[in-house]
Amino acid sequence: MLEVLVRDTCHDLTGRTPSSKLCDETPTVERLPNGTTRVSVCLFKTTDEILGAIGKSLQFDERSKFERIWADDTYFRTFERQGDCLLIRGRPQQAICK
Repeated sequence: MLEVLVRDTCHDLTGRTPSSKLCDETPTVERLPNGTTRVSVCLFKTTDEILGAIGKSLQFDERSKFERIWADDTYFRTFERQGDCLLIRGRPQQAICK
């Protein structure tokens, strides 16, 4: 399973439009003991910036899953607040029986 932990802790955005250029946080990949891969990112980074920084740390299927969770608004996701962060997980689409 892959999950994305989103932070918006870029410093001193007062009076400025938030952007990735103002954020000096580097995305990270953490392998949790339960087999989950956690990608930690800044809210203001683009998909290309994130994958440019950590893409080699992800397996092909993890990279694809990350792209869907982070950038595909039609992909089913769950959102959970964890302190000052937002944890996003993809979830399988369930068939609707009629």
